[in-house]
Amino acid sequence: MSLENSRGRPFEESLSALMDNEADELEMRRLLKSAPQDEDLVQTWRRYNLVRSVLQHEEVLPVSSAATSRLLDAIAAEEAYVPDSEKTQKS
Repeated sequence: MSLENSRGRPFEESLSALMDNEADELEMRRLLKSAPQDEDLVQTWRRYNLVRSVLQHEEVLPVSSAATSRLLDAIAAEEAYVPDSEKTQKS
């Protein structure tokens, strides 16, 4: 089953866009929020990163799923960064 994000594209495409630095902020937030609850999304993220590392001849080291889960939980718990210029505009 392929879930879709707010732009109507599958999360797999959003992950690919994120890795290519083409995802917008909203898309990135939704991916990070969804990842801790979606094991398929996490596994896709791992595969994409593995492929990228192999293609770039990087050393590939295993990472425990527990460490990945803790990292995703920590990211999800973080407040979004809002630049001072945007804080001023909202006031």
